Amino acid sequence: MKKKSKKEKTIPSLRADAEAKLAQTADAFPEIEDKTPEELIHELRVHQIELEMQNEELRRSHLVLEETKDKYVDLYDFAPVGYFTFTREALIIEANLTGASLLGVERQKLINVRFRRFIVPEDHEKWDRHLINVFGPGVGKQSCDLKLMRADGPLFYARLESVRLDISSGTFLVHTAMSDISERKEAEEALRESEARYRSIF
Repeated sequence: MKKKSKKEKTIPSLRADAEAKLAQTADAFPEIEDKTPEELIHELRVHQIELEMQNEELRRSHLVLEETKDKYVDLYDFAPVGYFTFTREALIIEANLTGASLLGVERQKLINVRFRRFIVPEDHEKWDRHLINVFGPGVGKQSCDLKLMRADGPLFYARLESVRLDISSGTFLVHTAMSDISERKEAEEALRESEARYRSIF
């Protein structure tokens, strides 16, 4: 005996449910009883056209939404700074392509990884203090400069600017923008060395 497919079993059930619902709502449209078959057919055709127009409008709205989403994704991924989202435990749950590139790691390999592993040991305390400040009550944007380790290259300096996002009662995330400031730090260090040499001469 051939087994009925799930679809074959569902269709009669849907039809029975539809007929039951129609029977319940039939009394809600007493004006139908006064219409001729031609008038009823006309009403059905008008209703069908209305549904088709609504479907077309929904389709256009969906296309506009998809285009807007694509533009946002491009702006987020290819922004000139790295963007990260951290949990309260400082786990990375989201990163854009620029951020992954700055750390020298594929984006998917950053998910659920502790950001601390990319920070040089001498700056761990500075990072911990930064997080404590971000999660503090009633605080705004917090900034700090850290020395980071690229997975595929040399050390670099980064400026982190973080804000806390309240998801729900007692649940928080941190949004962080990260910029490579190595050139600025190198210029500052060169200036300090120059000033030290100048003072030693005089």
